[in-house]
Amino acid sequence: QTSSSEEAPPPPPPPKAAAPRESHSAQASVELLLDHVVLQGGKFTPQQLATALDKTQSKLGACYGQTLAHKPHLKGKLQFSFTIKPNGKASIAKLAGGTIKDVALIQCSADVISNAKYPKPRKQAVKVKLALQYKPS
Repeated sequence: QTSSSEEAPPPPPPPKAAAPRESHSAQASVELLLDHVVLQGGKFTPQQLATALDKTQSKLGACYGQTLAHKPHLKGKLQFSFTIKPNGKASIAKLAGGTIKDVALIQCSADVISNAKYPKPRKQAVKVKLALQYKPS
């Protein structure tokens, strides 16, 4: 009888990929729409903007995750305009359009964009208009 209990292998350890993720990253996706980026002024590329905003992805996702907690079906676009100064700091981002009317999400996203670290534009400040797509994932 002892041989039958020895035959059963121990249960495999849980896979490492199942480590808990931050809850907002599992349910929210915020994407920069590169084809909607408008840049005017100093030398600055959409790729530079995308790289800078990639670093804010978790913060933008957190903004959206908080909104989804009480409005689980909210999705759409927001457009913001702001200026990247010659020192790489951004002016306060202002809402420039979009389909989402949630004030808390707009304010939170604007704060993240305004406080992001951008490369210094060459020659002069750059006026930026961008669109972000928000969708539950």
